Amino acid sequence: MYLYPIQGSQTTHAPISHTECDSDDPYFCSRRSAGDTFSHTEPNCKTYWECKRDPATGILMPKPSCCKDGFMFNGVQCVVDNNNECHDICPLTNEAAPCIDGSPTFHSDDGNCRTYWKCNKTNPLPVCCSEGKGYDVATGTCAANGCRDSCPPQYQTDACLNPSVKNYDIFDNHCRTYMRCKKNGEPDERWCCPSQQTFNPQTQQCESTSINDICDDYCPQGYLQACNMELDIVFNGTVMERRGSQNEVQIMRNSAPVMPGDLLDGTITFGFDGNLKFKLPFAQQTFENVYAMVLIKPRTRADTNPQPILSNCMNNDLGDPTFELILANGLVVVSVTTENRVAKVPAMASTTPAKLSLPFQTNTWQMVTVIYDGATLRLAVATEQRSKQVDMSLVGSIPVAAQGLQVGGCEITGISPKLGQGYVGSMAKFQFSKCLRKDWLMSFYKAHGIEPPQPPQPEDILPA
Repeated sequence: MYLYPIQGSQTTHAPISHTECDSDDPYFCSRRSAGDTFSHTEPNCKTYWECKRDPATGILMPKPSCCKDGFMFNGVQCVVDNNNECHDICPLTNEAAPCIDGSPTFHSDDGNCRTYWKCNKTNPLPVCCSEGKGYDVATGTCAANGCRDSCPPQYQTDACLNPSVKNYDIFDNHCRTYMRCKKNGEPDERWCCPSQQTFNPQTQQCESTSINDICDDYCPQGYLQACNMELDIVFNGTVMERRGSQNEVQIMRNSAPVMPGDLLDGTITFGFDGNLKFKLPFAQQTFENVYAMVLIKPRTRADTNPQPILSNCMNNDLGDPTFELILANGLVVVSVTTENRVAKVPAMASTTPAKLSLPFQTNTWQMVTVIYDGATLRLAVATEQRSKQVDMSLVGSIPVAAQGLQVGGCEITGISPKLGQGYVGSMAKFQFSKCLRKDWLMSFYKAHGIEPPQPPQPEDILPA
C-alpha cells in the first residue's frame, strides 16, 4: 500500500490497562528542601526523586535517581534489600553500565549470596566469593556472613580460556542472557538472545523455545542484544496486536475510552478524540538512536492547538519535551533536543530543539516516519501516491525523559489534563525502537531516493 514496507515481527495480543492522574502534585519541589527524596509514581522499587537546586537558576528541581543493586527505596531512603525482594532494574543510563562509575564490584540479583559482578575495564564479569563468604552489598566486598551457597562452575575459573567455549550461561534469573567470549584478552560481554529465544548452555547457542517452555523474558538493561523493533503495535478494533521484542511491557491508558476509527484494508482502527492517550515504557532513559513510525488518518489540520502524536512530554528537568512528533497548522513537526543542544538559560525554557516539518493531508491515510542515527535527523510523510522527506544534521544523545513516551497527547501526573488537546483522527499502526537496523535504513533510503551515508552504518546492536 505504501511506498516502502512496514517492518514487522511476531504478534501477541495484550490487554490495555488504564490509570488516572494523581490529584496532588508530587513531582515539584516547591514545598520541599534540597536533598529531600520521595517516591516515584512508577511501580519500581529502586527509583525515586531527589530535590536538587539548579545551578543556573537556583530553583529546586526534582531529579530522577536510583538505589544501587542490592538496595531498595523505602519511601524515605535507599536501604539494603535483606530479603532479596526488589528485582526491578534502574532505568537511568548511568546505572545501566555500573562499571563506568568506578565501582569495582556490584550486586548480582540471582538469589545466590556468593555471586557478584566484578568489573573488568567497563565490562562486568560474574564471579564468586571464596567458600564460606558472601557478597556484602553495603560494603561491596566479600564477608564472612554465613553464606553457604555453591559457586556455579563457569564462575570459578575463566570459562573462555577453554578454546571450545564461545559463550557460557549466566545464573541471573533470566532465560535470554549469556556471556560472550571476546578475543585478544578483551573482557567478556553480557548478551541477550533474541525475543522468544533462550540460551542453551549445551550448544552455546540461542534457540527457539518449545510450546511448553516459553521464554517471555525481557533483556536486562546494560546487556547487548541484536536490534529488533521494540514496540510494534497494530490497532485492531479495541485490541492492541503487539508484535515487538518488548511485547510484554505494560502500556497504560488514561480514562478516555477507545473509540472505533476508520477502516483500513477492512480492519477497524483506533479512533482518537483528543482525549485518548497511552503511556509507553522507556521513562528515564537516553536515546542514542530512534526509529518511530505511525500510520495515521488525521481528522483536522490542528489549527486551534498542536496535537501530540508521540512525545515524552517533559525532559529531565520537567521542562519542554526532548522528543516530540505533533500535528500543527497542517504540518507534521518533529522536535528533538539532544544533550549537545541544551542551553544554559532559565528553567522551563532551557532547550533549543532541532525541528523538521512537512505538510500532511486530512482524512487521508499516511505513514509518518522519524529516524535519528546520531548524525542526521530525518522526517518523512508518505501516502499511496507520493512521499516527501526532509533531514538535518544533528548529533548527541536525546537526554533522559522523566515521563516516558506518550501516544496521542500528554498527561502529566499532578497536572490536570487539557481536554480535547490531543491527537484527533484514526491510527492503524505504531512502531518504536531505540536502535536502528541496516535493512530498515536501506528500505527508507531506497523509498526516498537517498544516497546511503558512508560511513557510518549501525551495527544492528542495541545496548538494552
